[in-house]
Amino acid sequence: MKFDRSYPGIVHAAITVIAVAMALWIVGHAGWAYYQLAFDDQSWLRWHTLFSICAGIGPLIALLARPHRGPRAGFVAPTAMTIGAYWLLAIFLYSYFVLAPSLLPEARPAAQARLLYFVQSNRLLLLAAMAAAVWFARGTDWRPTYLRMAVGVGIGFGIDVGPAIVMACRPGLRASRPLPPRRRRVRRAVAGTKVPVPGRSRSSTTSAFGPVVT
Repeated sequence: MKFDRSYPGIVHAAITVIAVAMALWIVGHAGWAYYQLAFDDQSWLRWHTLFSICAGIGPLIALLARPHRGPRAGFVAPTAMTIGAYWLLAIFLYSYFVLAPSLLPEARPAAQARLLYFVQSNRLLLLAAMAAAVWFARGTDWRPTYLRMAVGVGIGFGIDVGPAIVMACRPGLRASRPLPPRRRRVRRAVAGTKVPVPGRSRSSTTSAFGPVVT
């Protein structure tokens, strides 16, 4: 399906919401990239995350327009108000439960966890909504569009959530395996040695195996 401004009514409203969401995504990730490159800061608990959150919710609330049901020009205003209200609700939830608590240093770990839960829940809802849209749009021209979007959302959800599920099911992968006692002694011995420097007198240091002359 081509993007055409001549699409009437609800169809144009839904496409516009998705386009605005893409623009917000670019702004959010550009802000994250700036903090990463300028300050070596990878935290998502900043202003730019608000744009990224709104971008992630955009396609989900765009489905409220149900464009596969036709133009329905008389429903444009109520649908636009509904989409705007849900977008504001998402901003409020993020600001109240994530952004505001993160201003306190001791509350930042909990805020980071809530942010992850919020993002993953949104992606799961988007995947379920896309699958439902594919079902309800059967027999219409919108079904292939919904199907392509559902496949893309599913791949992104699997890439992002899959490693987290594996880590949760196999906690042993989070930490490296402990070294055998012999290898631990060797590492301590190596750590206790000094590298000789030309022109300096010989000295000694102590390792796990006793004095080491350098």
